[in-house]
Amino acid sequence: QDAPGRVGLPGGYVASMLLDRRGRLWVAGFGAGVRVMDTAQAPGAPPQVRRITLAEGLPHNGVDALVLAPDGDVWASTDGGLAHIHQDSLRVRRLLASDGVGIASYWTSAGALSADGMLLFGGTGGLTIVDPRQTATPAAPAPLVVTEVRLGDVRAAVPHQPPGQDAADVLTLE
Repeated sequence: QDAPGRVGLPGGYVASMLLDRRGRLWVAGFGAGVRVMDTAQAPGAPPQVRRITLAEGLPHNGVDALVLAPDGDVWASTDGGLAHIHQDSLRVRRLLASDGVGIASYWTSAGALSADGMLLFGGTGGLTIVDPRQTATPAAPAPLVVTEVRLGDVRAAVPHQPPGQDAADVLTLE
């Protein structure tokens, strides 16, 4: 359990656990996010426990399944989407409907790794299959382009912006 000044393993319902290649124990607690316990400290030292929750980028603290990908990264299904957790930094990348994830909520312990390296997550409405080799970094958002401005029924002139030139931070209408 967490206590003032320390992070512990989640109490209550444990939805999923796994050991990664480094021997760290990953524990998904229902409503508590993920804890990663590293015992590879100095002899006699207490294990180090890291917390991964909404604050660190999970889509939801209700984590249903943890799956170790062939590259060593950990993937989590949650009650709000999927999360890809980098094995070194523990940085979280969430995958939601806007990223093409068709299932919003997943089932407890319904995660697996297929023989060909695909990640399988069962949820409300079906099965999500992720090829971890094909996940792309999200593209930068498209720039905002003003094509027309109307003030009531009057069309205002929009300054012409030549292609390839950065748009101004302020739009002035005359």
